Amino acid sequence: RYGVIHLAFGIIGSASGGVLARSLWRRRGRGSNLLTGTICFGAMGIPAVLGTTVSDAMTAALLLGLTMGLAQGPAGANIAAIQEIVPNRLRGRVTAIFYAVMAVSGITLGPLLIGLMNDYLFVDPMSVGKSMSLTALMTLPISSLLLFVAYRRRKALEWVG
Repeated sequence: RYGVIHLAFGIIGSASGGVLARSLWRRRGRGSNLLTGTICFGAMGIPAVLGTTVSDAMTAALLLGLTMGLAQGPAGANIAAIQEIVPNRLRGRVTAIFYAVMAVSGITLGPLLIGLMNDYLFVDPMSVGKSMSLTALMTLPISSLLLFVAYRRRKALEWVG
């Protein structure tokens, strides 16, 4: 059930993120892709924190599915934002670096942080949910804030030459 929920919310989130980005683009123009990430990461905090701490399995699966949908929402908008900001001759390299950093940090830093918190902060093997919840609580607001700052300073990020 969790796999189906995860798959469905991921697909819905990706499509919804594109619709949100396009809608914001019509109203605000350039920079809307950064704003899409800001909104999705900001909204992701609540289901991400609750999804790993609730006791009911179906509620947890639905909350984590919603988290997945919100995580997938800005996927296309992130790459579009890179295309807006980076000069033509560097777009391929910067996009590759973006994906490499996302993959390596997601594969190494996330699990490492959760494991360290579980071992040294909560000191209980059954507290993985608390560690995941705290990680979301620490990282998602910061991510959303950084994207918002980038959105507000977008003109300074655009390539001039």
